[in-house]
Amino acid sequence: MALYDAKIERFSKKAEQLERNIRRDTEKRRRLLSEITRLRYLSLCEKLNCDGEELETVLAREHEQ
Repeated sequence: MALYDAKIERFSKKAEQLERNIRRDTEKRRRLLSEITRLRYLSLCEKLNCDGEELETVLAREHEQ
């Protein structure tokens, strides 16, 4: 009986640690994806040689064509 209790406790601690890791890694992933989005936007602005409002206009014109 004590053998099972020790394993249950050990596995419970491992599961809790995995939950903490998941939360931490999920937040890291969210920040990285946000930074990727920002960098893609900046890259597009640079490629088209425009800023935010101009980019919107360029994209709208391109979409109409």
